[in-house]
Amino acid sequence: MARRVVDSDDSSSPETESPAKKETRRAPTRANGRNASQGTQQSRADEDSDAEQPASDIADEEPQPGPSGPVAEESDGEGNDEGSSRRKRARLDEEGTSKVVKEEPTFKREQFVRDKDGYVPGSIVRIALENFMTYDSTEFCPGPYLNMVLGPNGTGKSSIASAIAIGLGFSPTILGRSGALRAYVKHGADSASIELELKGKPGKKNLTIRRSLVANADSSTFLLNGASVPAKEVKEAVEELNVQVANLCAFLPQDRVSEFAQLTPEKLLIETQKAAGAAGLTNWHLQLIEYGQERKKITDEVDELKTDAEHLEQRNSVLERDVARFRERREIEKRIALLELQIPFAVYGREKAKYDELKEERSAQSRVLTQLLQQNDPLNQFRTEQEEKKQKVDANKKRVEDESRKKYAALKKIHDESMKLGDKADDKRSRMAIIKKNEKERKERIKRLKAEIAKYEQILADPPDFTTPLEEIRMQRRALQDEVPIFNEEKAAYQRKYTEFEEQKAVHIAEKERASNQLKDLDNRTEMRLLNLERWDKDCVGAVRWLRENADKFEMEVIEPAIISLSVPDNKYLDAIESCFSINQLKTFVCQTEADSKTLNHWINDTEKGLGRKARINIWYRPRNGSQLLPPPLTPQQLEHLGFEGYAINFVDAPEAMHWYLMRELNMHRTPIGLDASQVDNKNAADAVSSRDAAPTWPPPSVTFIAGRVSYTVSRSAYGRNLVQQQTRDIRQGRNLGAVAVDQTYKASLIEKRSEAMHALAAMEPADIQLQQEDRKIKDKEKDIRDRRAALEKERDSIKQKEAAFNSNGPKLTAAQNRLESEEAAPSADEERNALKEELFEVARQRTELALEYTNGMGEVIEKYAEATKLGLQSIQLASNIVYLLELGSQRDEARKEAEDAYRDVDERFKACKAKAHEYLQLSRAKLQSADDDVKEAFQANKDAGVSNDLDDLERQLEAERARFQLNMAVNPSVIRKYEAQKAEVETKRRLIAEKERKNAKLAKKIKNVEDKWLPALEQLIASINEKFSDAFTRIQCVGEIKIGKDEQDYAKWRIEIWVKFRDNEQLQLLTAHRQSGGERALCTILYLMSLTELARAPFSLVDEINQGMDQRYERAVHNNLVEVTCAENAMQYFLITPKLLPDLKYHERMRILCVNNGEWLNGPQNGKLYGNMRKMLHHKKYFPLSGHPPVASPSIAVR
Repeated sequence: MARRVVDSDDSSSPETESPAKKETRRAPTRANGRNASQGTQQSRADEDSDAEQPASDIADEEPQPGPSGPVAEESDGEGNDEGSSRRKRARLDEEGTSKVVKEEPTFKREQFVRDKDGYVPGSIVRIALENFMTYDSTEFCPGPYLNMVLGPNGTGKSSIASAIAIGLGFSPTILGRSGALRAYVKHGADSASIELELKGKPGKKNLTIRRSLVANADSSTFLLNGASVPAKEVKEAVEELNVQVANLCAFLPQDRVSEFAQLTPEKLLIETQKAAGAAGLTNWHLQLIEYGQERKKITDEVDELKTDAEHLEQRNSVLERDVARFRERREIEKRIALLELQIPFAVYGREKAKYDELKEERSAQSRVLTQLLQQNDPLNQFRTEQEEKKQKVDANKKRVEDESRKKYAALKKIHDESMKLGDKADDKRSRMAIIKKNEKERKERIKRLKAEIAKYEQILADPPDFTTPLEEIRMQRRALQDEVPIFNEEKAAYQRKYTEFEEQKAVHIAEKERASNQLKDLDNRTEMRLLNLERWDKDCVGAVRWLRENADKFEMEVIEPAIISLSVPDNKYLDAIESCFSINQLKTFVCQTEADSKTLNHWINDTEKGLGRKARINIWYRPRNGSQLLPPPLTPQQLEHLGFEGYAINFVDAPEAMHWYLMRELNMHRTPIGLDASQVDNKNAADAVSSRDAAPTWPPPSVTFIAGRVSYTVSRSAYGRNLVQQQTRDIRQGRNLGAVAVDQTYKASLIEKRSEAMHALAAMEPADIQLQQEDRKIKDKEKDIRDRRAALEKERDSIKQKEAAFNSNGPKLTAAQNRLESEEAAPSADEERNALKEELFEVARQRTELALEYTNGMGEVIEKYAEATKLGLQSIQLASNIVYLLELGSQRDEARKEAEDAYRDVDERFKACKAKAHEYLQLSRAKLQSADDDVKEAFQANKDAGVSNDLDDLERQLEAERARFQLNMAVNPSVIRKYEAQKAEVETKRRLIAEKERKNAKLAKKIKNVEDKWLPALEQLIASINEKFSDAFTRIQCVGEIKIGKDEQDYAKWRIEIWVKFRDNEQLQLLTAHRQSGGERALCTILYLMSLTELARAPFSLVDEINQGMDQRYERAVHNNLVEVTCAENAMQYFLITPKLLPDLKYHERMRILCVNNGEWLNGPQNGKLYGNMRKMLHHKKYFPLSGHPPVASPSIAVR
């Protein structure tokens, strides 16, 4: 059974080192100042004269980085430069040449407290494995400084790296191997365990972590210091010690070396900050990336919104003239509607004014009537008193007459007759009073009518001439109206001409812009390739354009086909590179996840969703696993020796995912290219690429190499002697990856179209000027027609008003004459009055005769009737008084009657006017109710502003607006809707632009605040790394420099730029995957990691087989430099795993050599112990029978 041994050799181990050396190791460290550090260095120099003197520590007074970043060194100006003792070395300047510049301040990593045993907190003190991978059981103790793990390939060196990662609770995926835990259990065992002892913090005991795995499941359990804990608690304990196994800059296992080499400069910057940066540096960078991406997104959105808004505004500018005309027409319509609404209200206002006048007149007449009624009240009261007194007298008289009725029966008839005559006389007197009053009023009316008739006759005697001026005005208006149709035709013709001109101009502008854009597209390489590809594969081009518009549907970037995304920087390799592809491979889309591959197939190949039709495109996806790739068949030295310039993969620029496709599918990393066929030995090249060393299998897979313009495909027969077989083919000229030739005929036609459009636009300028002049003439003529119409209307209205005033005099004269005739035809009042007087005299005479007769007849009974007579006379007197009072009241009643008649007349006119006003009010309200809202608002605004509501003015304005409406040509409403919609959209976009610009300003402030903290710390960190990197290159007679690659637009594109120069006759060049050889890149990688080692924030670092591919000179220089760096007083723990070492290398007393041995000769379990001890085995006579003494080297051994 094969067994393996880990042999640990450390001349300074606790078991073997001398007390003097222990004391030296305990010497004061950096914290005690420069002198103590120098004393320690001198001690080391005395013990090992061959060792190089390490760089002295930096003085204590130099600033240290804090939690928020490093503190910048203060400069004292030129004096400080002159007094500085720092060395100066070559640096890359702006032109890429090297020159001596002043060294930047070094970046300080945070200090770890080293214990007496030499370990810092977090260092690995002990490792114990059981049934782990190829190990049965082993236990060993790494040293606190450099641990070099040696052993042949396959002995289990890399298993130690796996044990560290998995034992500390990390996922096995970070190793680049299998992700299943069960795969790490030794074959045939049921379980496995890993036990790691980490150095604890000062004053605390060490942390012992034990992880147990089972063979039949992907589960595990943890013990922390003997107690069972969840994985989370182990992770927290490890993080507290700042262990960084997941960081490639601090922990680089074998299977991820290639992955580190392929780290993009951007990713390298992030990993560097994690490994050596001050606390918070990585978080600041990630914040800046997030803010920068958000700012770029907002900026792109703002640019897009501005472009859209400007485009919409340009489109609206063409429509503005039509919109103005439409709005003018709408305003005229609105004014007409407003006037048509105001006129009924004006009519109502006029009637309301009349109503108010009549109401006031009615009130005045009512007051007059009331006053007259109040004047008659005393007379009526006195008459009532007389009537009451008379009633009393008559009652007494009746009483006396009743008492003497029998005696005076004969005289009763005489008395009655006398009373009748008295009543008759009263009637006559009343009639006379009425006749007198009527006569007086008639005379006054006749006088008034005669004066009125004289006035009207005088006015009508000299009538003015209204007909002639009105006829002249009508003729002028008719002539003006005849001009309107002619003008409208002229205006319509102009508008048609203008519209045709604008449409023609727009066509030329569009043709010019289209030709310019197409010419610009021809200058774009990608577009040129797309145009070229579209001629023979529309599906592929359609998929590319769809992919660019729908990138958000995918988890990761889908790489466009090589015919689009790949370029050959050096055209001389173009034909050779293109010969590596088939036409389908050139058109293959490369996906980075399986889900993206399915998504792209679904949208393009399986359904019609993407392109509106089912298409056929090539889609490729393979999980990325570097172990699946065959290694290159030749080393860089063999390539150069055989006359090849490099592999095909070195001469292309393409996205990283495309590189995986080129290596996995096309084996371009295994395709040597030599353009000078005379320098390539075809036979030796064929033998070399198909040798046993060219591939891990036999016979090896076929390999292609290119010599000159011939492609050779080499393989070996699977039978017999495995002879070399090869096929050749000539390389054709590349047509797809270079600059696509432009169809000059097509380009010339585009130039000609653009020129024709520009000439056409220039030729249209005079016509444009002429149209502008015609537009001014049309507007002037339109204004002249309106002004003349308004002047004629004003003059006509004035004449009509005068004519109406004059014509009203005729009817007034006729009415007055009729009333005068009626008054004069009335009968005379004197005759009637004289007749009444005679009748009254006769009645008086008759009453006197009756009285005498009554007196003579009553002589006998005079005494008896004395009282009756007296009472009768009193009654007569009272009656006479009452008659008189009635006559007097009758005269006053005439005035009252006139007042009542006047009141009644006014009241009737008031009621008629009120009904008419109410009718107009209802009509006005109905029109207001049916009016549009904007008309209502305008009406209310005019009402609130107190605008004049004169009916005649409103009617004239209405007629004028209707004339303007006829002159304004109609515009299609759809044009206006389109204009308003575009205008609203522009306003919305402008608001969004303002909002996003405010947000961008806030982001800029955030970015500034974070950058002010991040950039100084980053610059000091890179300056410190650069110093150590440059020193390392100087020691190997080369030049190297580390710089920060900046991108002002995107913090995600900030990067580490490694500039190197390996030969004296060249300038500093940027390290890329294509420019330098594989050995040179490996050298740069290890030196960069070594530069980080001195600044590392992690307590230990590990690198596995990083020296593979280097030539001996570089490997020796790297080893010596690594020993110097990792064995310095303040160095962290370091693991270097390598299968080989060169002879006569430099070693240091702080190093510990761990040898991994295996073989069937190793002892099995003895004396109850699992396995033997290799140290004792080396001393045993069984294995060294010829020597009585053990070998000189006596390392400590851990046996598995």
